[in-house]
Amino acid sequence: MVINVDTVIDAYVKTRNDIKALEEKISELKGFQAKKEEYFIQKMTDNGVDSFKSKHGTVYTSIAESVTVADQEIFFNWVRDNEAWSFMEKRASKSEILNYMGDKEDSGRPNPPPPGLSYIAIRKVGVRKS
Repeated sequence: MVINVDTVIDAYVKTRNDIKALEEKISELKGFQAKKEEYFIQKMTDNGVDSFKSKHGTVYTSIAESVTVADQEIFFNWVRDNEAWSFMEKRASKSEILNYMGDKEDSGRPNPPPPGLSYIAIRKVGVRKS
């Protein structure tokens, strides 16, 4: 077999299709797992227990916690009023920085990022199916 751009593109598209099929199968399997988890939760609730043990394993519950900002202004005012700065994290807003730097051009962006920030653009390859 001769290796050239056309054969590599063909192989790339086939591999991408294989990956997509596997991802769809994984998504389907995750759906089945979610139904089993719902079953376990219902059974534990019905029996007033936090776990089940069998010869195949143990099912148990745990709590996953998430904290998100529902109202930025109210939260920031609370932090400021209580001098609770440890409740804040420091990070730059990527979308605002890119907007500040201007629209993308062939040679990059027209403006540098604000002082104290680093910017890198990585060129990636994309392949479209014919």
